[in-house]
Amino acid sequence: FNVRMPSELPSGYSGIRIYTKMENNNKKNNKKADIESSLNLLIVIGIGILILGIGIALTSLEKYTKIFEQDTVEGILIVILLISTIGWGSLYIFTVVNELRLLRRFFNVKKISSIKSIVYILGFFMAITFAALIGFSYNLLLYCIFAIIFEILDTWGATIIHKNIYLEYIGEIGEEDNKKDGRKTIADFYLKNPTFLRTTLILVSCFVALIILIQYANKYISCVIMILTIICGNIIIQLWRSKRDENLDKAEKQKRSDLDKKEDKQFTLE
Repeated sequence: FNVRMPSELPSGYSGIRIYTKMENNNKKNNKKADIESSLNLLIVIGIGILILGIGIALTSLEKYTKIFEQDTVEGILIVILLISTIGWGSLYIFTVVNELRLLRRFFNVKKISSIKSIVYILGFFMAITFAALIGFSYNLLLYCIFAIIFEILDTWGATIIHKNIYLEYIGEIGEEDNKKDGRKTIADFYLKNPTFLRTTLILVSCFVALIILIQYANKYISCVIMILTIICGNIIIQLWRSKRDENLDKAEKQKRSDLDKKEDKQFTLE
């Protein structure tokens, strides 16, 4: 136990208040450190799953070679699909961790950590599904099925984040609030962008690719649909994130500028 003797504490009532504040800050910092370590663990797990998927794909080189021998066009499309999926996975891992870090940075730490367990459970199943996407890219039927499962899980996870942001914070961010507040920029990103329209269209595209494959046995069109879905879906979300990050940078610069002006004013008065 870390117990301080009375002689080690500042004297008087103000000393008790200072000590209590120090203890609260220590608890808050410990909580932040715990979340930070959890986020770093997410990166390690994500990279591990990505390597696992690539490993499964490498063990299936004979199947890729066989596809090339039977149909060169299909083989080329399958390889492009595999490369697109690996790129998608790499981008997704670091993006998700960055999103959680932004939430930790701008919002209440305890509230964000309270939804951590369900997000981790979803993240685990999404990671396994993504490993399957990479590992079984040569099998277009399985790929479409796994893509549908992944998008459903992704939509579920996004719903949890959106719900918590709305319930916990949107009431604190009114039109009268400071437009430079980072919380408003984050909330606008999640609540004002047509995120669910995007995920719905991706899900519909996956179903269309699956139906075309099963009903018409057209692997070319199905594969092209999946490739375009991955590329277009990621381009759209990255454009949204770039705009948000740009606004956050502007707000941070403006905040520093205002702080400098305030300090200069105080210095002049002194």
